[in-house]
Amino acid sequence: MKNENPWLADLMIRRARSLGRVAEEINENGRKAGPRDGLLFEGTMLAEPVLLSLGAEIALKAWQCRERNGAPDQTHDLLMLFDGLGVESQKRLEEKMPEVGSGVRGLPPVYPGMRNALTRCRSVFVDWRYAHEHESLYAETGVLKTALQAIVDAYDEMPQGMAAGE
Repeated sequence: MKNENPWLADLMIRRARSLGRVAEEINENGRKAGPRDGLLFEGTMLAEPVLLSLGAEIALKAWQCRERNGAPDQTHDLLMLFDGLGVESQKRLEEKMPEVGSGVRGLPPVYPGMRNALTRCRSVFVDWRYAHEHESLYAETGVLKTALQAIVDAYDEMPQGMAAGE
């Protein structure tokens, strides 16, 4: 299916960026509230991974739309979306993703490269929407935040009119 709206990918990137910003605000307000507002704190712990993962999903789909000039893959799996990109796009994103601390004492950092980050976070959007169905969940929100920012930044750095795969 051909993309009837050539600006669709740019709109998707804007929305992905906005989800990252909302997640940041939610995290900041939730941390400020701390134990005095348990509902806000718990809601923050649930919302932030979902929003960051959704943002990364939309950003990767924007890359696919731009690259294909058509519809993106229909999946929530971040690694599958990454694998659905052309080799040059994957290379750009691999180079853009820095090493990220795990955020948990004793756990090693996430090594550079988008594939490593997305492998660790590939199903966060689905898993965390149904958090009540899991005994325990862990989301590396720092990794998701950094990956989302890297995807958006790399997209923005492409010259106007250039397809992601060129």
